[in-house]
Amino acid sequence: MLPKRIRMTRPLFRALIKNGRSFNATNLSLKTYKAPDSSLAFSVVVPKSVSRKASHRNTLKRRGYHAIKEIIPEITSPHHSVFFLKRGSETLLFQELKRDISSLLRKAKQIR
Repeated sequence: MLPKRIRMTRPLFRALIKNGRSFNATNLSLKTYKAPDSSLAFSVVVPKSVSRKASHRNTLKRRGYHAIKEIIPEITSPHHSVFFLKRGSETLLFQELKRDISSLLRKAKQIR
């Protein structure tokens, strides 16, 4: 789990959905915008269309947060970001999920 200071709050989430830029991959999509201050904020959303079981969705969400936690040291600019898992992402291994998250952040020019 990410530290509370890095997790997305509801007001930040609403602003991000309204004003953010989108980036897509096969199993994930990313919505992000540049933070007005020098903070980072992340969230992972797993809709019911991915899995009907809440326990399975929570497992996928924890995997996503863990992958983000490992990538945070590489991030070069402060952004607020939300990752949306798509149908088919339930079969991804952790390394594949981490690779997809890294590639989306690279597309968004948040890491090199």
